[in-house]
Amino acid sequence: MKKKAIKIAASTAVAASAFVAAAPANKADAAVNVDQLVKSAEASAKVLQWSISTEGTANFVDRPYAQYNAAKKTNAAAKAAIAKLSTSEKVVYEARLLDSDIQIKRAQAYIDALTSGEKIRDKQAALDKAIKAADLKSVQSSYHVLTAEIRKQAELLYRVYGQSTRDGILKEFKAPAESLYRSVINEVTVLDHTNLVDKYTKEKNYDKATEHLAKAEEALKSVKLFKTDLTKNVNDAAAALPLDVTSIARIDSNTIQVKFTKAVDNVVATGDFVFDNGLVVTQAVLSSDKKSVTLTTNTISADKTYTLTYRGKEVAVKLVVPKNPSDPNFVVDAKDVARLELKNTRLYTVDVKDANGRTYTGDINIQLFSKDNYTGTPAAGNAFISNIDGVNQAVDTGYTAKKVNVGPDGKVVFVVTGAGTATNAVYPLITRLDDNKEIKAGGTVFHEVATTDVYAFTGANNFKANDLDYIDTTNKFVVAGSDAKKLKYDENDTFVIEGKIVSLADFAKALSDGDEFTVDYKDEKSAVSVWNITADADHNSISVDKFTKAFTVDSSLVALTGKGQPGSKIYIYESADNTFNQGADNLVSGPVTVNSNGTWTTNVSTLKRNASNQFIVLQVNSGETVASYEGLTDANDNVFYTAAINYGLFTAQVADAGASVANGIILNDANNNGLGINDTISFTFNNASFNHKFKDQTGTIVVDDTTGLKATLTVVVEDDDTLKITNISRHEKFNTASTEFVIDSAKNVTNQDGLSFKLSDKDPSGKETASNIITK
Repeated sequence: MKKKAIKIAASTAVAASAFVAAAPANKADAAVNVDQLVKSAEASAKVLQWSISTEGTANFVDRPYAQYNAAKKTNAAAKAAIAKLSTSEKVVYEARLLDSDIQIKRAQAYIDALTSGEKIRDKQAALDKAIKAADLKSVQSSYHVLTAEIRKQAELLYRVYGQSTRDGILKEFKAPAESLYRSVINEVTVLDHTNLVDKYTKEKNYDKATEHLAKAEEALKSVKLFKTDLTKNVNDAAAALPLDVTSIARIDSNTIQVKFTKAVDNVVATGDFVFDNGLVVTQAVLSSDKKSVTLTTNTISADKTYTLTYRGKEVAVKLVVPKNPSDPNFVVDAKDVARLELKNTRLYTVDVKDANGRTYTGDINIQLFSKDNYTGTPAAGNAFISNIDGVNQAVDTGYTAKKVNVGPDGKVVFVVTGAGTATNAVYPLITRLDDNKEIKAGGTVFHEVATTDVYAFTGANNFKANDLDYIDTTNKFVVAGSDAKKLKYDENDTFVIEGKIVSLADFAKALSDGDEFTVDYKDEKSAVSVWNITADADHNSISVDKFTKAFTVDSSLVALTGKGQPGSKIYIYESADNTFNQGADNLVSGPVTVNSNGTWTTNVSTLKRNASNQFIVLQVNSGETVASYEGLTDANDNVFYTAAINYGLFTAQVADAGASVANGIILNDANNNGLGINDTISFTFNNASFNHKFKDQTGTIVVDDTTGLKATLTVVVEDDDTLKITNISRHEKFNTASTEFVIDSAKNVTNQDGLSFKLSDKDPSGKETASNIITK
């Protein structure tokens, strides 16, 4: 047993001595070995760095795999040796290997970038091939594949270290690919958008189709390749898109913009556009791109929805007017006339803005007037402002202006109460005291309610004011008689039209202020009143744009539209004496047949310029002749209505070419500091015989300080012939102290009939004339 044990021990000793002999003799030798491995790694890193930089051998083609693998191998050997050292020794050598680690990572990024670049180049080649083959479908698809690949690979391209190396990579791969796809970017844009036009047209989403058609048309302007094919694509897409109204927008109280899916005809007429709810189009102006039309109308009522019929077809888009239509200065929520019974109240909310449209917190005045032109004093004690911002007010029989300080929210709420015993009307006027800007609130009429009686009305030779003051078919009442009493009707009542008992709805539809009728009236709601129309005038079956209103135009042509009895004939005669005489009066238009939808349109041409033109509009019903309407007037030689007569008089005043040109324009320097905000500009027009009252809207005037520097003035109407400056956008060196300013252009500066202010031409010497020079 002893011998065996000794043999084993001896073998162990031999093995141990063999191991010791294979290792360095001491720690110093071990350190030398690690140092050599680290130096080798450092040397390999330097070689690798040289191979991936533009200062070295990098050519953006060859991948430095040999240098990369050598650096990785020597780095790994050094790290293996360092791992056996003590902690303090590791720190020294690991620090020396940092550059090796960095160069390996940078080389990996460089190699990845070359791979990414080659992928981009492959997609670039596909697009280039498609362009040369003039294959539009392939151009479109290859373009999107290439741009997607560039976006995908961009991250790897930008990982390359070193500005010059990274720039070289980008120049080699990304730049030529971008240059190629940009050469057809407009062409592909046209293709993309025409595809979307087709898509949305099929889906009947015409808003989207129109949006993309406009983008396709815009891109088409810049294409250089495949122009013929792309033009056809756009034209085909446009042809497939039906002409339709995409939007109807209220610009101000008398202006509407109608946008179409695509360009309309070169000529538009007011008769193309017919609204319901009493909104009448008086002018239609086509935009330069022929895709929108600006309409001038009578007053657009707040809190209403209007339906448009375009060229005889009702469009789906509605004109929805909010309760508080936008106003450039400040807004009152109640602008329509309200008709209330005695002792009732009406609440007004005023949102006050300053001249720049910001919340106003200064003082305002609120005053009540008796007439709708905001003049006159109401009857003492019949109505008064009973509450302002929650504070009760004493009865004011003097109707003096109430001064109110506007709160931080810019709003004032006041209540008007009817306190009298007889019908009375009040019209509130709100004045901003910092600049005396006024806003008119809707009037409130407090009506006395009629009592039990028999009321007899005869329609012949009577106008609305003398017979029926007001008809409200929605709330089922009329205001009748010289004392303007309110008569209400309801389902309990009996309704008769020319001997036939009819429904309430039919009666309300037929009732008009030319009717002959009687009312055996009972004021109790439960009682039965008998309403008997003995002669149904039905004159509301005809209406005319600008009907019974004198208006000014700057053209020898007036386009008229209206409503009438379907199938009847419309004739328009020139009249010199407010009467109709077929033998003497000149027929200027007609007959025009009223369409089945109750609308008609016609043109009156060859108007006398610089003069008034008077016309009779005559509707001839079935079974009637023109001759039967001759010479029928009232005691004042005015055209009147009877059951058989459906015609009216209107007057057009035709302006000469210089009618809306000024012969003097004066700057009123409010603060004596040169052209500035709150200054006013007064106009004197060449032809004083025409009504040039400015239309209440916001406009712009571009002026030159006579040195060539310009300013854009935002202006609002101060009074009939004066504009007020509310904002100025100008060149920083524009001379506001100049004594003269030349008007370069004016926008939305029109008179009440829509005639735009005209700039005059220069005189023969080239000098601006007085009609477009503002003087201090």
